[in-house]
Amino acid sequence: MLTCYVCSTKIGEISDISKCFENFVSQALGVLTRIYAAELRINLNDDIGQLARIGYAEFRGGNSTEQLVGMDIVMNRVESDKFPNTIEGVITQPWQFSSLNKNDNNRIFYTNPSETLKIQSGKHKGELDKLNHNAWVRSLSNAIKVYKGSERGISKSALLYYSPRSMSRDKNGNPTIPKWDFNKLKEIYVAGVRASYIKMYTYKESKKKGQRK
Repeated sequence: MLTCYVCSTKIGEISDISKCFENFVSQALGVLTRIYAAELRINLNDDIGQLARIGYAEFRGGNSTEQLVGMDIVMNRVESDKFPNTIEGVITQPWQFSSLNKNDNNRIFYTNPSETLKIQSGKHKGELDKLNHNAWVRSLSNAIKVYKGSERGISKSALLYYSPRSMSRDKNGNPTIPKWDFNKLKEIYVAGVRASYIKMYTYKESKKKGQRK
């Protein structure tokens, strides 16, 4: 079983995993003054784990809203009749998420995030990679928020997205766009999401599983 260990605060008894991560994030930001070490075992193969991993691999470079939106799109797809009906099925559907491509540099961030939490080379090899560590903790926290519902729906009805800065360039140096039929799509705008980072769309006629036209 793929697992990950993180450090968290322990103030009394923490039974709610989302509260545990909120406390951990507060600790990382220096909000809490009394810190206790506690080991928290996370199953990265369950729904929250899968959501955190794809958020880490695909959206760790974005702001918190952009990452929440990306994870929420996964949940929208689960509920859509156009995509698989499980989180794992949506994430592993071929040619949907570039970080799952065999030779993609971001693949390790999805397949084994624990491997990214330490510096891999140089004089600081083996030490904590603070940048990746903080990004991973944020991914876990945001996955809980989307999965548990406090941020569910932040992407509105978006089902498709692409990152303009990740696209290849044409001969004039401009980013290319996906080969979608944009006449059948409606662009989605969310406050706090940069158009240069992610552009989102939904189908003009989209229905959830079980809905009648």
